[in-house]
Amino acid sequence: MTLPLDAYNYWVALGAVLLLCGALYLLVEHFFLAEKSVAPFLRRWGWHAAFAVALAAAVGSLMYSETFGFVPCGLCWVQRGFVYSLIVLTALALWKQGCGTLHPSAADYGLGLSLTGAAIALYGHLVQMGKAALVVCPEAGVGADCARRLVFEFGFVTLPLMSFAVFACISVVFFVWRTASQDTRYAVARA
Repeated sequence: MTLPLDAYNYWVALGAVLLLCGALYLLVEHFFLAEKSVAPFLRRWGWHAAFAVALAAAVGSLMYSETFGFVPCGLCWVQRGFVYSLIVLTALALWKQGCGTLHPSAADYGLGLSLTGAAIALYGHLVQMGKAALVVCPEAGVGADCARRLVFEFGFVTLPLMSFAVFACISVVFFVWRTASQDTRYAVARA
């Protein structure tokens, strides 16, 4: 049994807003707070968090298309490609971390994927809000229209903004993990 579409939209949009708030807190803590409370946690569990967020995003997008019948636009397909790649990358990183051979530069690959995905998602959000139309949607005239809002919660949350929240959160997690892994003050003993 699945949630009705309105309820599903509400909860997924709320999750996206919470992801953005969490990413913002991580950035504030990283740059402005002397005492770091989350960095040691992310040093140990950051790859797990990134994997969970990417997997939830993939499942959520598949729910929209397979359960609720939403046809993804061209930009959505590109974003899905980045999310699926992040799932593979984080799964491999978790395996390497379990073996004790994960190099801190692994986060750089994740940052590249997540920042590119975030840029595409932000552009898609701006298109849906009527603020940008620099590039024609890859599916324009053929399939789903990138400018058509299928979800609009809280007066600003669209599907591309949900995607942006996922990519932004994962980007910040990778950034903080990378920084914490280079700083011995955040070292965590292996269990």
